[in-house]
Amino acid sequence: PVIRKFNQALPGLGPSGIPVATPVGAASSAVDAYQLQIQQFQQQILPLPYGKTTFWGYVDANPAIAANPRYLGPVIVARKDKPVQLTVTNQLPNKHILPVDTTLMGAQPGQDVNRATVHLHGGFTPWNSDGGPFSWFAPDGQTGASFLNGTGVPGQARYYYPNQQSARLMWYHDHAIGITRLNAYAGIVSAYLLGDDFEDSLVASGLVPSTQIPLVIQDKSFNPDGSLWYPSQYEYRNIPNLPNPWEPLSQATVNGFAGQTGRWESEGGTPPPVSCVPEYFSDTVLVNGAPYPVAGVPAAPVRFRVLNGSQARFYNLQLYYESAER
Repeated sequence: PVIRKFNQALPGLGPSGIPVATPVGAASSAVDAYQLQIQQFQQQILPLPYGKTTFWGYVDANPAIAANPRYLGPVIVARKDKPVQLTVTNQLPNKHILPVDTTLMGAQPGQDVNRATVHLHGGFTPWNSDGGPFSWFAPDGQTGASFLNGTGVPGQARYYYPNQQSARLMWYHDHAIGITRLNAYAGIVSAYLLGDDFEDSLVASGLVPSTQIPLVIQDKSFNPDGSLWYPSQYEYRNIPNLPNPWEPLSQATVNGFAGQTGRWESEGGTPPPVSCVPEYFSDTVLVNGAPYPVAGVPAAPVRFRVLNGSQARFYNLQLYYESAER
């Protein structure tokens, strides 16, 4: 099915968009404590006739939010020098929503495919809260060799972030050995927004716009039923050399490519049936979890907080004047 571009509103922060995590306890506490769960859920992010997309992701344990899990949530809003404590419970099923390559180190047959650990990307954190690849924990109580931050509850871990760094937009995501690429692609990611007094003074003085819009940019591919697609097999190249790329292809040439989708050369040997792809560039761009959305902005300075959450793709972001003929 065709996805029409610029036909959906950009999701913002809030219950109907990307939820914001709710601290547990009094606001005057010296530490912001959060209770999160890692779950499987579904959400309609693509237009009809696509079906709902199944994700793995973080869910706030707060009952008011947990009943409506949302992709890319919950965002944690923190302040410099006020620590954050995360208590995370792994509630993932024991079957992954994407193909798992068991030939990779740490992902051998018999290993828990629902293992997870939390890494604050860009955070200045204690080593035992950094979410190293071997610090994973699974719902059945199994843990990795470097797991040291348990709570005594099977399938649960605790992380401590002192936030002793300047204001910045970071993100926290899964980091388990052998399946980091799959878990992050499946949705176990969210933003971590750290503020400080200096940044507030820039906004108050007008040097930084008060209107701020987060842009979490990712690329993904989907099956016709709305489920996520991720490459998992070698695709041998069987397409002949293309003609001059600057000249249009004839219809006869196009017809000759029918059913030929291979991308890699074979030098002999038999690859495993499921294979890890070093780099993956998808065909559909999501911003804040919506495909090719559009946002209205005021006729005033606007600050975009941009996070590239793609597997490998980089972006050349540009601004253009809107055409009256659009």
